Amino acid sequence: VTANPAIPAPTCTPSNSQNTINPSDHGINHFIFGDIDNSSTPYFNNYYNYTCCYHTNLTMGQTYPMFIDVNNNYEFVTVWMDLNSNGSFDYPSERIIDCNQVVDTETVFYTIPTVTTFNQNIRMRVISNSSSFSVSSACSGFSTYEMEDYSVTILPAPVPPVANFTFTANESCATTATFT
Repeated sequence: VTANPAIPAPTCTPSNSQNTINPSDHGINHFIFGDIDNSSTPYFNNYYNYTCCYHTNLTMGQTYPMFIDVNNNYEFVTVWMDLNSNGSFDYPSERIIDCNQVVDTETVFYTIPTVTTFNQNIRMRVISNSSSFSVSSACSGFSTYEMEDYSVTILPAPVPPVANFTFTANESCATTATFT
């Protein structure tokens, strides 16, 4: 899978080594967020780059459900979004979800913040980690894990139109009003 060229390359890419410790025991089975709906083989490799295959548009200020299905009880799931599009996942501001001990499935809700980087593709990273603790890095700090990268575009919130008119009241009982 080739990364979308409009998305900055991440400053860290985990090794894509094959899991040798029973690949069916850990990892991400299914991830849904916006238009992204990806069922995957959990934990066969440690890292999957889906940025060219799965993309969603999200609007600032809107709240979206995020569904995560993991293959084992008590997975630690973190989701990172490169909100400033600099290629790195800054802690803690870009760690958007932190779920400790997910038992099979979890649905969380995330409200898209107001950001200065919008209308361009950015990288989102989902990590399922079977270590005994949550981590503060989107790149390292765990031994048994699966990472999946996706593409996201944050759109500005729609601005409602402003009514700009004047009304002159008619003193008669006419049923027609005139606006200018």
